[in-house]
Amino acid sequence: MKLIKPRRLTAGDTIATVSVSHGWAGEPNTVWKYNLGKKRLEEMFNLRVIAAPNSMKGFEYLRDNPKTRAEDIMWAFENKNVSAIIANVGGNDSIKLIPFINDEIIKRNPKIFIGYSDVMNIHLLCYKSGLSSFYGHNFLTTISEAQAFHKYSEKWFNM
Repeated sequence: MKLIKPRRLTAGDTIATVSVSHGWAGEPNTVWKYNLGKKRLEEMFNLRVIAAPNSMKGFEYLRDNPKTRAEDIMWAFENKNVSAIIANVGGNDSIKLIPFINDEIIKRNPKIFIGYSDVMNIHLLCYKSGLSSFYGHNFLTTISEAQAFHKYSEKWFNM
């Protein structure tokens, strides 16, 4: 199988953040970290960062509504203004999204998808759809680290 390699990001592109596995990004005590990562990508790489419609609704809501998490993934792939999709954080139940995702949407709208940990289930769905994805940087746990965006990670994000 020949995988589709999505186009690389350029200045001005939009990245959508999704809560594939866990809703921490929308928790009141974590929103500051989300905003820090958003500011970094916007200032360091001249990218626009937007949250998928349901991705900031918090832990309990997203835990109880895997269909809305799946809808966010499909929204991001279908959205012509979005060039890349980054998982906010890993977790432990992204498998619950698979029955709700139409893989034809991924096939018809190839774009960068990046994340790690439990996000692997979505990577496997991308693979099944013929899309090459990137196992790396979750938004909250790499890009939004309070100390800094680690230079090694920054270098490879920028490549």
